[in-house]
Amino acid sequence: MPGYGGAYDDHTRAGSFDLSDDNFSVTVSYDAFMPDWAIFGPGPGAVHALVGLAKGKKVLGTTRVNASYKSLFEDAYFGAMATLPASTDPDYADELEARNDARKLMTAMAGKWSTSWNITTVDSTTNPLLLVANGPFMLESCTSSACTLKKNPYASLSGSPKVTGNLEKLIFKFTSGTLDDTAVAQAIKAGTVDMYSGAATSAFWSIASTAPGVTTNKGVVLTYEHLDLRSGDSIFPMGSQASPYTITIGGETINCDAPYNGPFKGNTQRAKDLRKAYMLVVPRQTIANTYVGKVFDPSFTGTSPTLDSLLSVTSEGDYAKVVAGSSAYVADFKKDQATRVAMALALVKKYYPSAAAGSNSITVRHLTSSRPMRVDNAGVITTEAAKAGIKVEHSVRSRWSAELDCNYFDSAEFAWVKTSLSQTGSNANYESDGSNNSAGWNDPTLDSLFSQFEKEQTATSLITTKINAEKQLWSNYYSLPMFQWPGAAAWNSDIKNVLPNPLAPEVTWNPWALSY
Repeated sequence: MPGYGGAYDDHTRAGSFDLSDDNFSVTVSYDAFMPDWAIFGPGPGAVHALVGLAKGKKVLGTTRVNASYKSLFEDAYFGAMATLPASTDPDYADELEARNDARKLMTAMAGKWSTSWNITTVDSTTNPLLLVANGPFMLESCTSSACTLKKNPYASLSGSPKVTGNLEKLIFKFTSGTLDDTAVAQAIKAGTVDMYSGAATSAFWSIASTAPGVTTNKGVVLTYEHLDLRSGDSIFPMGSQASPYTITIGGETINCDAPYNGPFKGNTQRAKDLRKAYMLVVPRQTIANTYVGKVFDPSFTGTSPTLDSLLSVTSEGDYAKVVAGSSAYVADFKKDQATRVAMALALVKKYYPSAAAGSNSITVRHLTSSRPMRVDNAGVITTEAAKAGIKVEHSVRSRWSAELDCNYFDSAEFAWVKTSLSQTGSNANYESDGSNNSAGWNDPTLDSLFSQFEKEQTATSLITTKINAEKQLWSNYYSLPMFQWPGAAAWNSDIKNVLPNPLAPEVTWNPWALSY
């Protein structure tokens, strides 16, 4: 289906949709059973606003104008695909002109769709056609440090949840890289921030959990830390052939769109061995003990669980069975640190016989954000990697998330955040054309395995499918799971109806019900 991707694109076509006579429901017909059909329905599109943008409008239209623009969109969409009669037909010229007009409007809308939302601020001068929304709140203003949402006066007309709370505005504050956990906790304590959820740290928890007038919650969140290793070029160029995207590191200008030629390139045995060597040196247990066990108890000296799956997290019901099924592939990564470093050095020596501790036989360019946890992790990874003859060049980047597509970097540490429990939830991360696959993984076997998640599964067969996919991921050493985040949230006790959710967004998912 044009405009969509993944399973939805694979299993629907233009004729798959049947709008009811009253325009209040739509029936979608798939060409195969869709396990996630309940959340795969077509979302609303403000097509009247898109037509207005294509026509150069800068004000919201009336109800009549909006209806007219909606009809124009529909006519243009189908008219652009119209089949012409023979050139000898008396209506040929008129139908050709009509199709050309339709394609002209579609082209104009495509241009606006691709460029009009490339803005860095929203204020009173922003074209309101860009801000049309169907939820209970809509964007009012936005800068690099905060965005404000206001109540949507038309929410009741759009099928959004009924507003039962009394909030008039929501202000989201964020930083462009560094998250100072102590400062966030102090802001919660002082009342300058009303709600927070995110990475739990002992610094945050020690302040927030003892602050008067603050409610705290510790629980499960479906977020996990991991390390991705590049094997090829990102399928998402950051620039263009004429104007490649560049960054500067250590005074050197780097072309992010240049073909990847690092030590992990491809799926040869050499590439797999070097990827495995790098993954082996990561001190997962030390990291998990620090960022799981010590969060709520700084004196903790026990062993925290590492995460041994890329498809299920430790709190999910099938985790133990999935891990057991792929245990042979995970076994090396469960050995003690000294043993793993020795194994890593042996793998490096296969291709660099003179490799030794501190030899810097291969260089790994590692990308992270400036979050203190990741900076610390990069430090211990660098230290352990050096013992196996691997030099790690660690780059802290403020635009790290965008630069995951930069072919210069060999590895990156970040977190995946689950927003639903869909059966196909991980497909976008690992399929060759997946929308989250920035590491250049191109694996037909893996694609075939992940396509099984688009089919009907029993509870037992789903575990088997996960195990088979895990085996392929582990045996190619594409990505290393580290730990599931401990969940911590805090909010002003005067705010009512806060219902922490393990899925993101954890405490702001029901703004229509929040009240002071």
